[in-house]
Amino acid sequence: MMIARRFDQFSAMPLMASLLIAIGAATPARAAAESPPTIVCELTISALGAQVQANQPISDAELEWGQNFAQSGNLKVCERPPLSAMVRALAARSQLTDPMSIEKTEIFSDYLRRTEPLENHYQIGLDLATGKYGEGDADLAIDWISHAAEIGDPGALLEIAGAYADGILNFPKDPAKALAYEQRAAEAGSAAALYQLGIRYFVGQGVKKDPKQAEKLMQQSAALGQKEAAAALAYAYNGDPSYGLGENIKLGRTYAEIAANAGDPDMMAMYAGYLMSSSGNYKKEDEVFYWLNKAADNGSEKAKQFLASKDRELRALFKRARERRAAQTAPLRRECDKVQRNITYKDIDNNVIGRSSYMMTDYSRCRMIDPYDEFKEKNGLSR
Repeated sequence: MMIARRFDQFSAMPLMASLLIAIGAATPARAAAESPPTIVCELTISALGAQVQANQPISDAELEWGQNFAQSGNLKVCERPPLSAMVRALAARSQLTDPMSIEKTEIFSDYLRRTEPLENHYQIGLDLATGKYGEGDADLAIDWISHAAEIGDPGALLEIAGAYADGILNFPKDPAKALAYEQRAAEAGSAAALYQLGIRYFVGQGVKKDPKQAEKLMQQSAALGQKEAAAALAYAYNGDPSYGLGENIKLGRTYAEIAANAGDPDMMAMYAGYLMSSSGNYKKEDEVFYWLNKAADNGSEKAKQFLASKDRELRALFKRARERRAAQTAPLRRECDKVQRNITYKDIDNNVIGRSSYMMTDYSRCRMIDPYDEFKEKNGLSR
């Protein structure tokens, strides 16, 4: 969590201040004469000092490193600074005019590139581009992102593809190169690149239209968690003719569920539709209303309109479906005719003193009744 701190909040402030002064006053003959770790510490602590003096926030990790550095007071042996602090120092390059300081920054950047794990290089480029830890530096950001692309980072490859596609970040607009980098990003495992290539093959943008190839790429992208790819497949399998795959209820339902679980409101509504139309939908009543309401809560106009106009009808449908299930699963029952029995009561002289009657079961006239047949007859369904 980022917090605003001043270095005078801890007891090492006098040492920190003296170090900052010493750093600012130092004028070695050549920056290259200093070791890269020394330059890293020097530029990083200067960047943090400037951040603190401007009353700007720094992270707890940066603060802790600054405290440790202030206590040791040794530029050459200080521990490796947090990555965010080093990116701050790199970002400060855009404000430099002194050739020696610029040379130090170049040494710093080269050292960081050689020592920082490769998977962090693309993120460093993004942080420099967006100014996450200070002023943005487009040139340095492009350098880092390009380097990350060269070593095969899928995110960086896709970033370069986008730059060539739009003609931005000092890259000329070049659709062929955009496609080539997109393909490399897809081969490197970028879910977003696989999705974009899939769209290309669906519509024939820069490639020959090929629905089957698009389907393959989209399935790979969806498997890597790209919800847009799952949604595209759901639409395609739902029978949208523009995709050219044809209707496939089983796969459509599968990918609608994937995209719904990933948070796509329209896919929540579509998945609810699949549940309603599936065989035995009375079993899915709770799920149908769950997904419809969740879709509506997340902004799906289709779900809102459906619930507003069809809620009562849908609930009646489910009630009838529950009754159907109960009738289908109920056991056959034996039903016998009733006959009336009359009894006359007489005294010892054979005089009638009373009469009574009651209904009794005639077990000679029984038959087996199917509750499901009764349900169909009651609801006007064919027997």
